[in-house]
Amino acid sequence: MTSNLSFNRPQYLITMAEMKFHSHLGVLAAEKEQGQTIVVDLELSCFYPLAVETDQLEQTVNYAQVFSYVKAMVETTESDLIEHLAGAIAKGIFVRFPLVAALSLTIKKPQAPIEGDFAYMAFTLTASREEALSGLASDSAPGLTESLQHTVIISLGSNIGDRRAHLAYALTRLQATPGLKLDRLSSLYETEPWGNTEQAKYLNAVAAFKTRLEPISMLDLCQAIEAERGRSREVKWGPRTLDLDLISYDQLVMETERLILPHPRYPEREFVTIPLAEITGAGKRETEAVKLVKSCWYPL
Repeated sequence: MTSNLSFNRPQYLITMAEMKFHSHLGVLAAEKEQGQTIVVDLELSCFYPLAVETDQLEQTVNYAQVFSYVKAMVETTESDLIEHLAGAIAKGIFVRFPLVAALSLTIKKPQAPIEGDFAYMAFTLTASREEALSGLASDSAPGLTESLQHTVIISLGSNIGDRRAHLAYALTRLQATPGLKLDRLSSLYETEPWGNTEQAKYLNAVAAFKTRLEPISMLDLCQAIEAERGRSREVKWGPRTLDLDLISYDQLVMETERLILPHPRYPEREFVTIPLAEITGAGKRETEAVKLVKSCWYPL
């Protein structure tokens, strides 16, 4: 599917410089047998990390986890060429860290088997998340060929500005994330506000995605997309440009400080239960508070 929507430009950069690992990377037998030091520089251009406001580690791209992933790839991947290793690392980062929008990765070989005086030989790869999408399906790098075995249900809502455009942006942005595929989507409904009723009516829908992302990664991604559309959280149940709620993740039951699954209040909310019933085959119905606006409103 193509779209005319443009994503917000990332403005947040995480730099990880001069990471040193012992690797058996190389074409020559001596390189594979004895190994050598490999130096990696990495810059991650990120969609809005909520840690800017919250000071919470779990709401950013955890560079300790990135370091561990890069270390494992460098030390265990049996590649001949640094170009191949760079490609595998880059695509793995996009799969595992959904807030990363683009990256620049340099792999240096200070001990390259070349006669002469030099500091290092290196290869640099730059890629955006969108550019990486086309190669993921057929890529043979570790961890990239897993099936999209999980089903996540997301409720979408908006009552500020161009409501439909906000919802379409969210769906397009979610689909542009490796490890996510839109499976089912409800019709579009206009609904009365819930909780704080002194506000404009909402447009709502419910979508089912197939995914390989873990629940907290899904939460991070949804909150980043909300922030990109100017979501404000000053007022509980207040107006919002975009609201993305995780309703369920397979049959998982979990309760943490950040995330409870299934969503504890969704059975009380007709703006969730009616479109959810539609996509699960339980039928659909309108009420005084939830009115059908349009079927087939977003191209699958």
